[in-house]
Amino acid sequence: MRKLIAAINMTLDGFCDHTARIADDEIHQHYNELLSNADTLLFGRIAYQLMESYWPTVVKNPTGNKPMDEFAVLIDNISKIVFSRTLKNFDWKNTNLKKEVIKEEVLELKQPRNGGSKNILVGSPSLIVALTQLDLIDEYQLCVHPIILGKGLRLFRNINDRINLKLIKTKTFGSGSITLYYEPARNNHTFKDLSSEKFYHGTKAVLKPGDLIEPGFNSNYGKQRKAKYIYLTATMDAAVWGAELALGEGPGRIYIVEPTGPIEDDPNLTDKKFPGNPTKSFRSRSPFRVLGEVTDWQGHTPEQLKAMKDGLERLKELGIEAIED
Repeated sequence: MRKLIAAINMTLDGFCDHTARIADDEIHQHYNELLSNADTLLFGRIAYQLMESYWPTVVKNPTGNKPMDEFAVLIDNISKIVFSRTLKNFDWKNTNLKKEVIKEEVLELKQPRNGGSKNILVGSPSLIVALTQLDLIDEYQLCVHPIILGKGLRLFRNINDRINLKLIKTKTFGSGSITLYYEPARNNHTFKDLSSEKFYHGTKAVLKPGDLIEPGFNSNYGKQRKAKYIYLTATMDAAVWGAELALGEGPGRIYIVEPTGPIEDDPNLTDKKFPGNPTKSFRSRSPFRVLGEVTDWQGHTPEQLKAMKDGLERLKELGIEAIED
């Protein structure tokens, strides 16, 4: 899967303003290298119109500054997608328009293209927030300039839920600017990390290969609130429990699934009682793609199933909920 990178300039006090940054040759070259390793650039309307009004003219009339002129050619040639409900016309080449951010479409965009795996970049504040809320950003590259602006547009002003990040590395420039490289901190595994595993998901839903299983359905536990995560396992026994305990009518079903994004250890089954995740239970905010169905599985005995349901009912009475943080 291709990496979606949020790359943006900001002041020390967290504001995004294209006039409040240091745009020297070293920083231009940094962004030239970033663009060279990408083949798609995502924009919101305001950032797109700002860039469109300037860089195509530099392609036609080079400035003589090598890093700037190279940047102009790179951004002119790259595939651009603009997300806007109000933009009607655009003249910049290699541009496509979409009216809204749809998670499934972005996930499809992240799939390797033509055997390649170049990155996808996003540099618009509003779009970075929207993609963050959908848990689609794989890496943040925040270039912090030694400027205190005091007012303006804060990058993460519309993020209401806490998101923990892991610092990967830093890059310091002669101007005093510094790029901070972060990735979401989720005790993550990737499908590549666990490529030797076969994953299962137990449910009562009737699905077919190619369907996506997404968060938002009611949990099987406690007050059965809407779940922020979906769950999968690499053991058949855990999948059987999932199928038997799932809400809904009809028989339980077990599907072979493929994660479309990062997965993490299920904290409900990896506490001190189960160090190291021996049940191979995981969760994700990203959809799972159905690959096929297991039809020859053996369910638990009626006595075992009743004991498990009684235990879940006791947890509900005690007010113990599934861990959704």
